[in-house]
Amino acid sequence: MNRRRWPIAVVALLCVGAALVYATWQEPPVGRIEGRVLEAGKGLPVARATVVLTSLDADGAVTSPVRYVRAGPDGRFFFTQVPTGSQQVSAFLDTSSVQEAEVTVQEGVTAVVTLELEDARPSLQMAGPTRHFTTAERLVLPVRGYVDKLTAAKRAVHVRVYRTRMSHLLSNRATAQALAQLGAEWATNTNIPDVLLKPPAGARPTLVLERDDAITEAGAEGFYNKVIDFGRQGTGLYLVEAA
Repeated sequence: MNRRRWPIAVVALLCVGAALVYATWQEPPVGRIEGRVLEAGKGLPVARATVVLTSLDADGAVTSPVRYVRAGPDGRFFFTQVPTGSQQVSAFLDTSSVQEAEVTVQEGVTAVVTLELEDARPSLQMAGPTRHFTTAERLVLPVRGYVDKLTAAKRAVHVRVYRTRMSHLLSNRATAQALAQLGAEWATNTNIPDVLLKPPAGARPTLVLERDDAITEAGAEGFYNKVIDFGRQGTGLYLVEAA
């Protein structure tokens, strides 16, 4: 009885072995990518940057799922089991620009790449184009933005507040158009148009306040949300410029 079962067992083992050999032969060639994310011009490591790996074909089309890793405290990152061929590696951080590089991965070889990120420019944005207050309320302006985390303690928001009347600005076509344009483009405008401060007719707006408000709310990455308090003001239309 045992002799009859032995050949069957041998055949079964040979089949399993053949399947393993075939599966190994079918594995695609792979390599490895390692690199560092550094601050441009400084050579300092950028920790926690997001690094993206994308495989590309000859036409630049994506040929495999996009992979992500986080750079370590020393800015280093690694990708293993990377298909051979052309690969695009990019890195970004909320406070920095995107930087990318193309590398060629060879079988069994580690491709090395360095990505340099530049700090984003300081930014400032108001919470909205218009706000309405009663004379019993304090005039406040919420703003948000980003400053270099190394100089945040020395930064300030410079504000100018002008008082006028809506009727004065709407009585002239040029000032009425400028006011409407300012409301539509408030997110990108950095200055109050000259025609509103020096209207061709009627009284000019009065500068009622100009000061620097220190930025003390910036977080570890340099982002901040701030409320600028101008106190109680009289009736009128207030034009606010912040930089």
